[in-house]
Amino acid sequence: MLKLGRKVEYALMSIIHISDLEADTIVCSREISDAYKIPPEVLCKVLQCLTKAEIITSIQGIKGGYKLEHSLDDITIGQVIDVIEGPLSITPCNCGDCEREDSCNIKNPVLEFQDQLQDFVYSIPLSSFKNKQPLAEGVI
Repeated sequence: MLKLGRKVEYALMSIIHISDLEADTIVCSREISDAYKIPPEVLCKVLQCLTKAEIITSIQGIKGGYKLEHSLDDITIGQVIDVIEGPLSITPCNCGDCEREDSCNIKNPVLEFQDQLQDFVYSIPLSSFKNKQPLAEGVI
């Protein structure tokens, strides 16, 4: 089953929360944690990953917190998945660990599906999460 992991959900919720604030407003992790009932220690790790990937900026100090580095139009769900969970992969094909790799009769179609899925998630800007518009005609 394909599904978003909890940490990806927390990352998306955090990014959308920060984007809902006035431009350049700094929000602390506690505010996000309290608003969405996210365990603070898990949220801090998620926010660190987003900061390292330059999706958000971390402001140090007594009035520190986080703010968006880019517009939601410039951040895709694929980028968030990649930052939090690593590259999107539905199968371990081509990793050399499968004993059936040489004789597999579904390898190529599965890899094609994976490529199409990856292209799709990298085409969805997070602004579409706020606008609540269909992601693509006839999809989902």
